Amino acid sequence: MRIGNRSFIAWGIGLMLWMTFPLMAANKETLQLLQQVSMIQQQLKDLQDAQIKNDAIIQKLTEQILDQVTRLSGAVDDLKKSNSQTQAAIGNKVDSFTGNLQVTQEGLDELKARLDRLTTDVAALKTTLQSIDAKIPSQTPETATPTGDQTAAPSTGKTPPAAAAPQGPDLMYEAAMKDYSANRLKLALGGFQQFLKYYDNTPLAGNAHFWIGQIFYQQENYKSAIDAFNTVVERYPDSNKLTVSIYKKGMALEALGQKTAALKEFRMLISRYPNSPEAKQASQEVSKLNQRGATSSRTATRRRK
Repeated sequence: MRIGNRSFIAWGIGLMLWMTFPLMAANKETLQLLQQVSMIQQQLKDLQDAQIKNDAIIQKLTEQILDQVTRLSGAVDDLKKSNSQTQAAIGNKVDSFTGNLQVTQEGLDELKARLDRLTTDVAALKTTLQSIDAKIPSQTPETATPTGDQTAAPSTGKTPPAAAAPQGPDLMYEAAMKDYSANRLKLALGGFQQFLKYYDNTPLAGNAHFWIGQIFYQQENYKSAIDAFNTVVERYPDSNKLTVSIYKKGMALEALGQKTAALKEFRMLISRYPNSPEAKQASQEVSKLNQRGATSSRTATRRRK
């Protein structure tokens, strides 16, 4: 019986030991897992701390970079502003210099033209004086009977010649045309007017009046231009500038807003001189004016409706 009890006790102890081994193994694995979790948590915390530090560093660097960018942007804006002001100043100086140079050049051209004209006038005057001297016969001064302490001056019996024109008509006309071709309108106008002062009855007189009208037209002095063109039409009907004078008169009237008068001039030109180049231009102007009139009429009708 004792042996049986001992066997039972031994068997019980063995059973307990057998049941304890798995529990001990499980506890060991659990401890290892807990240790690993703890290590992972620590690493995660370290990573979080490092991330926080890195974020702080990145934030600081970002702020520094933004500050530098702002400063650089301001410096660039200042540089652009300074550069623009410098360029504007240089541009103004260049424009001023160019304007002064142009004025100087125009002044030199005008002075040169006047010198050329003066040289021509002097040459023409010399020729005129030589012609006058050649016409005056050589005479020996006659001594009159002295009266008191005075002696009579010699007399030639001739009347002093009248003042001659400064130069021939062709030279004066060509000089004025040269000024007109060079766009020296003021000098050209004076030249043609000077030409007409001496040679108003020459074949080129009608042309001179036309060019005077053309200069006034270019200067938008349309009333004076019309007067000059009228002079050609009325006083120089045989001038080669007759038809163009009629056409330009019509254009001047049109520029003044006198449509009816302009149409009258154009239609007269077409009727009297249908084969002239200006008649074709006049026909085009008539068509344009009629189209404008029709458009105005339709617009007025719509407004009344």
